[in-house]
Order: sequence, then structure tokens, then C-alpha cells
Amino acid sequence: LYIGGEIVKSVTVPDSITAIGDFAFYRCNGLEEGVLGKGVNKIGINAFTFCKSLENVYISDSVSEVGGYAFVQCGKLTVKCEASEPSNGWDENWNPSGCPVVWSSK
Repeated sequence: LYIGGEIVKSVTVPDSITAIGDFAFYRCNGLEEGVLGKGVNKIGINAFTFCKSLENVYISDSVSEVGGYAFVQCGKLTVKCEASEPSNGWDENWNPSGCPVVWSSK
């Protein structure tokens, strides 16, 4: 992912965005951090797949749906979730690589 010719290392999704689309950040190898705003309620299928430099993603408790394989092959990733557990709308394979998850994270 590039903006103005520079590799984007951090993305903050504003509260006005309600969904992260399927494959939105697929293979964004320079991305190190993602912060999802309070307006985001859905993370699509394979949204962050193969983001090999991704270290932290912050997910607010507004996210009620996470698609399958959203976080695959993100070897450095720790997912920090404001919620205390996944909701029913989270696909059972949202994190098949077993990235560490910190629940009730602020």
C-alpha cells in the first residue's frame, strides 16, 4: 500500500467507515499497524491476509462480523480486541493461523 510514493506503515480507519472490504489490505507487506474506528462493524474475508509486517490490529467492540481468513499468514500479528470475546458473526476461521489475541483490550 502506497500513498504519495511512500509505503504506508500504519492505517487508522475513521469512525465514518462501516466496513473493511474483502481483500482490502491483502498482501500489504509494509503495513505494521491497523486501528479500526468505532464505526467499523464488519471486517471482510481475507482483509489482512499475507500482511507479513503487521504487528498490531486494534478492533473496537463495534465489530460484529469478521470474515473467514481475515488474518492469515500474519506472522508478527497480535490482534487487540476491545470486546471480551468474538460475537456470533465472527467466522470460525477468522484467525486460522492462531495469531495471539488480547481480549478486553483498550
